[in-house]
Amino acid sequence: MKRSLALLFLLTVGCSKSVNYLPPVVCSSDEILSSGSCLKTDFRLNKNPMAAGSRSSEKFQKTSDGTKIVYISDEDTLGQDELYVVDLEGGGKQKISQALIADGDVSSFVISPNSQKVAFLADASEDGKANLYTVDLDGSNLAQVNAGVPTVAHVVADTYKFMPNSQKLVFVTDEQSVAGDYDLLIANLDGSGRIPLNVTAPGNGRVNLKFEISPSGRIAYPSVATGSNNEWIMSSVLSDASGYRRLSALTATSSRTVQQDAFLITPNGSKVVYLSTAADPFKKELYSIDIDALYPTSEVKISAVVVANGNVDGSTGVMFQSTADSSKIIFAGDVTTDNIKELYSVGVNGGAVTKLNGPMVLGQNVASFKIASNSQDLLYVSDESVDGINDLFHTSLVSPAVVKVNSLLA
Repeated sequence: MKRSLALLFLLTVGCSKSVNYLPPVVCSSDEILSSGSCLKTDFRLNKNPMAAGSRSSEKFQKTSDGTKIVYISDEDTLGQDELYVVDLEGGGKQKISQALIADGDVSSFVISPNSQKVAFLADASEDGKANLYTVDLDGSNLAQVNAGVPTVAHVVADTYKFMPNSQKLVFVTDEQSVAGDYDLLIANLDGSGRIPLNVTAPGNGRVNLKFEISPSGRIAYPSVATGSNNEWIMSSVLSDASGYRRLSALTATSSRTVQQDAFLITPNGSKVVYLSTAADPFKKELYSIDIDALYPTSEVKISAVVVANGNVDGSTGVMFQSTADSSKIIFAGDVTTDNIKELYSVGVNGGAVTKLNGPMVLGQNVASFKIASNSQDLLYVSDESVDGINDLFHTSLVSPAVVKVNSLLA
């Protein structure tokens, strides 16, 4: 029973950007056997057979309408990653990336929310110089979105996103300035109408590689407030570069600053939650602000780091998360006891902070966690039972009670 529950929660908590689980095959009336199974058998999505030594990349994604899989593979030319789309209703497949130079590869892709377009990065014409392209899922209307990276030293960052209406693409590039000084740009899918979005930030400061887009289309990003001792701040702006908002208070101290890659927009699009050292340069703590707040003079801290040298964790494996209903933030960190990373919940506007894991001793830590789509159940990985052995645990955000899901591990 525990294993069944674990599978249920793993399916409901969602998947990463590039991987989705596949739904079960639905049989038509003439395909059902007396046993209840389908006459139809599973089919292989990639080329069958593939060339010796070739492999499908782990980068694959299902379209939001559930009809197709887009993936990267070197199944046609050994060692050269290209982009493919395959129909889940029968397996019709085609390559949708353009011809590549001998050492060129497709490195990443994103599918538009309306399941009509794919954006991808590829060094199609010069090895090591990746450009950003869009293409229809049938392989037509291929277009380069960026104007062209000047040199191999300049890049388009692997953090590009479609706007919610699927009509524009937002991306980070240093092509317009010194290599390593990034701007946030938006363009039509054919590359026209390109404009920078960070020009109204204080001092027109450079941006980091990470940005997020709310369901209504407001874009949140950190940038350097030049003239303020190179302090990183949180900002938001509309897709036409209007409606700029500085979301964090200026401290004019580079050590009291927003953490550049540790923030999120709540699912309802109303709040930006971010890590900052605004209160103490030696403590990373969580802050929450309305996404369209206008030049706040103080920070709204929602975490409570009480121990010296403690921090809210902002690493990839345990990055803080919002519940689907946008009411709570779940975060990990050694906020109560130094060097013991534990799991907590707090309201998106602050309030009581609740510890979610079981008792831990020095050296034990929460390694990762996922929130179920019902905004109540939570799974997390921790070595709280036996130091050095990670087990899977379940608890509830409504009435926390920790239960180990897996059986005893060696």
